[in-house]
Amino acid sequence: MKWRSFSMTDVGLSREHNEDYMLVDDELGVAIVCDGMGGHQAGEIASQMAADLVMAGVKVHRDRLEHLCRLNDYTSRNEMTTMLSNIMSDASEQIYRKAIEIHGEPGMGTTLVLLIHCGAHMLVAHVGDSRVYLVRHGECHRLTEDHSYLSEMVRQGRMSKEEALLSPYANVITRAIGVKPRVEVDVLVLDVSPADKYVLCTDGIHHVEEEDEWAKERMRDTSIDTCPRALITYANAQGGHDNSTVIAVELFSSPFEEQAKTPVAGEINLRMDTLKQIKLFSYLSYAEAIQVLSRCTISTFEPGGTVIEAGDFDEQLYIVLKGDFEVRVGDVLVETCRFGDHFGEMALLRSEGRTADVIAVSHGELLSMNKIDFFNLIRAEPTLATKILWQLMLTFDKRLRATNAILSKTA
Repeated sequence: MKWRSFSMTDVGLSREHNEDYMLVDDELGVAIVCDGMGGHQAGEIASQMAADLVMAGVKVHRDRLEHLCRLNDYTSRNEMTTMLSNIMSDASEQIYRKAIEIHGEPGMGTTLVLLIHCGAHMLVAHVGDSRVYLVRHGECHRLTEDHSYLSEMVRQGRMSKEEALLSPYANVITRAIGVKPRVEVDVLVLDVSPADKYVLCTDGIHHVEEEDEWAKERMRDTSIDTCPRALITYANAQGGHDNSTVIAVELFSSPFEEQAKTPVAGEINLRMDTLKQIKLFSYLSYAEAIQVLSRCTISTFEPGGTVIEAGDFDEQLYIVLKGDFEVRVGDVLVETCRFGDHFGEMALLRSEGRTADVIAVSHGELLSMNKIDFFNLIRAEPTLATKILWQLMLTFDKRLRATNAILSKTA
């Protein structure tokens, strides 16, 4: 798949300088948006430095990223995450030192959102409150969470959104490139589908109103070439209180790709629909489901294939997407797991050898999540974590009740 992009930046109606900065390389499939801060042109320096340094880092590591995307397993995803985090942290350190060189103290900083098209995947990395949205099949979904005081308080359940908006710290950024030598980076890896549209924007767009529904509506309903101007025009019509920058990217397949391959969109839709039908994930939003899928791997098993052997130290949660899988202790059949069933969840809570064998009865597919990824996910996404952990508790309760019933009969 290839991509095409359209972009626009505007100083707005209240600022003298544009501290936003953007870079796009359509041939490489890379887009970057930054929103600088620091005053006295420091924001302009920080945003341009960050974009230039990150783009240079991506170009250096491009071949390795392509290779890791093709592997698309737990180890390769971790390496990609580390690589992008290091690229952005290296930029942060250079901006931090530049601020000391110019001003005698740190103080320059910038947000940054990065989009990289890598074969069948899209990589999203971000720091700060600039955002990335995905428009897919007529729906618009925000892929990034703001690193701001307002967002953090609401996500942690310490304030309602209304309370956080009244705080004098509501617009304070909790993470930025350049403020410290190192920075924590959020990285998302997701499957791509033909006709996907991605929109990168600074807060001059999404802070126009308390809710971003107006922005989502324009992202969804405008063509790729008119989207940036439509968003910025509306932002300025509401006062233009900040700089505004938008990059809109659209993926498309060549005629050869469309004839040579089975539709990628159908497979992605199947995975998403399957995930939403599984009780463990039934209450997740589309964006939350993407977060889960980005941390999962899919494995295929032929009849008789072994998934788990008793005694293995395998720290994975498994969910059945297709086929039947038998859980056995010795020669005793304990359970047959089918579509939507999950097993191995106790390995997320304790590090002990497996107590049963799991064997594929028919051709099947399993979705699996590693213990480390699971805990990273629930730490990063409290709302999502609450939904998943609640469903896990219900599962454990159901199994305990069933076990008690069996024990009662044998007593």
